Amino acid sequence: MPELPEIETIRRELKSLIINKKIKDFYVKDKIFLKKPKAVSAWRKNITSKVKDVSRQGKFLIIKLSNGLKVVIHFRMTGQLIYGGDDGAKVKIVFSDLSALSYYDKRRFGEWYLVKSEKDIPLLQLLGIDPTAESFTPHVLSSLLEKKNTKIYEFLLDQKAISGIGNIYVNEILYHAKISPFRKTREINNNEVESLYYSIKEILNKAIKARGSSIDTYLDIWGNPGKYAYQHVVYGKEGEFCAHCPNKIMRSKLSGRSIYFCPGCQQ
Repeated sequence: MPELPEIETIRRELKSLIINKKIKDFYVKDKIFLKKPKAVSAWRKNITSKVKDVSRQGKFLIIKLSNGLKVVIHFRMTGQLIYGGDDGAKVKIVFSDLSALSYYDKRRFGEWYLVKSEKDIPLLQLLGIDPTAESFTPHVLSSLLEKKNTKIYEFLLDQKAISGIGNIYVNEILYHAKISPFRKTREINNNEVESLYYSIKEILNKAIKARGSSIDTYLDIWGNPGKYAYQHVVYGKEGEFCAHCPNKIMRSKLSGRSIYFCPGCQQ
């Protein structure tokens, strides 16, 4: 699933490409992606407007239109948004200069909304703080941890607490912070909170700079893979030696997800 670094990469590129472009037409080959409104006719009637801005909230991409409406896209597991593309696209936005945004989704879990406000999408209202925002501080992180009594791995995946972080980056962040994924949130001391905070910031910033991680299907808007997977030090490294101690990276399962960790470094 594209996580915060991947969606942020797409947002930044689109912001430089489609601002002030007029949407001319809208095509849909698979209506399963249209969540609100569900009718293709309603989309085609209301989407023809200029692009005013492109933003992100958690793992959601938001295209703001000059008519006051917003196109909100949740990529889910395998969604891809390509600038250009071909007739195989499931959903396509065509601009007046004939350039286009083409959406592909092998597993068909993605969601498209055309709404007046983010309030029209209940899930968006539940999202927690964005870890790249200035308002996200060590004190805020400490307060969030104190309110929970769960494993730190599950806490970081909880989109209602901190939005945008998924399984890939949780593994990398906890390794960088030298914190076991199985520790309870209320067991994390002040020094560890600070280490965790700076690990979140550093890992996400490095991933954004590398244009995300391509593990399965993620591609940027040019159809190119992200490069951060080459920098992973723990995710997908089961059986390999840790870079900082004689132990090997182990894999475990929690809530149906694979956890990668070093039993020596992460306490």
